[in-house]
Amino acid sequence: MKRMFWMGCLLTGFLSFTIANTLHAAAFEQAFKLTKINGECNVMTPDSKVFAPAAEGKAYPYGSKISTGRKSSVIVEFSTGNSCRVLASSVLIVTEDAKDAKAKNGFLRKI
Repeated sequence: MKRMFWMGCLLTGFLSFTIANTLHAAAFEQAFKLTKINGECNVMTPDSKVFAPAAEGKAYPYGSKISTGRKSSVIVEFSTGNSCRVLASSVLIVTEDAKDAKAKNGFLRKI
C-alpha cells in the first residue's frame, strides 16, 4: 500500500513538472538568438556569403547557418523555453517552414 502511495506521488510530481515546462514555453519569435557560446561559433545570415563570429544574445533571421568549431558549442534559443544545443564540429541551418511560419526546421550536419 505504501509503495502505491509513493508511486502515485512520484507520478504526480513528474506530470506537474512536465506540464509546467510545457506551459512555460512561449511562442516562437521572428528571429532566434544564440546564447552560451563556448569556443568557436560562426554565423552566416541569408544575406551574407561568408561566416562571421557569432555574438552572444544577438538575434539572427531564420535561414541562417550556424557553424561550431572543435570543442565548441552554442545554444540556439527560439523563444523562452524553446532551445537546442549545437555541439562541436557541426553546421545547423535554421529555417521557417514555407507553408507554416509557425513551424521551424533545423538541418544538422556534422563536419
